[in-house]
Amino acid sequence: GSLGALICLVVMVVIIVKRESALIRASQVKISCGFVASAFLANISTFTYVGNPEIKCRVQFWGAILPSTMLLAFMFGKVYRTYLVFMWAKKFKRKKLTDCNLLVRISMVILLQAVILTVWTIVEDPRAEMKTMVDSVDSRYCSGDACSPTEPKCTQNHGIVGVFSYLLLAVIVVIGCVLSFQSRALPNCFSEAKYIMFAMYNFALNAIIIMVVVLAGGDDLP
Repeated sequence: GSLGALICLVVMVVIIVKRESALIRASQVKISCGFVASAFLANISTFTYVGNPEIKCRVQFWGAILPSTMLLAFMFGKVYRTYLVFMWAKKFKRKKLTDCNLLVRISMVILLQAVILTVWTIVEDPRAEMKTMVDSVDSRYCSGDACSPTEPKCTQNHGIVGVFSYLLLAVIVVIGCVLSFQSRALPNCFSEAKYIMFAMYNFALNAIIIMVVVLAGGDDLP
């Protein structure tokens, strides 16, 4: 997490220093900075898996979902603007989507996710409870409770609210991939649609793999 965060800081510095160059300007400087900042938070969120068990249980879900939403929202914002501008051009209309307007729309998506996470925290009330470890100690070397040591595990009431957070991520990925695919023929100097589509595809694939592992592991996972 620390190494990833450091790399993000270096990339941020390069974007800011080179912001007047044609390549960086074409990449939409403010949106790119927002994306790198989101990646920085995603790396820092790995630290939510260490420390006080009660605090970990309440912030882990935030650390996993909110930075991911920010990353996808900024990626979506980049391809959304490119798609609109060129669609307007095909209709011989001249319109402009300013950075301010685009950032407002991106912020609305992030804010919606923050509201869902807040409701999740209140309704699910995640807590750390001591549960018996899967691997017990050999009875030859222990006695009584020492043979079944415990460890803190996060528990929730029912986990229903969290589904809406995943649905929002899924919607962003699907719409982003559709817009990226429709913008695939645009010149690379104007569009990063292909790379964004691959990025969203990789995000979705990793999410599916993680979900399968979690469902298969159940209580055996830390």
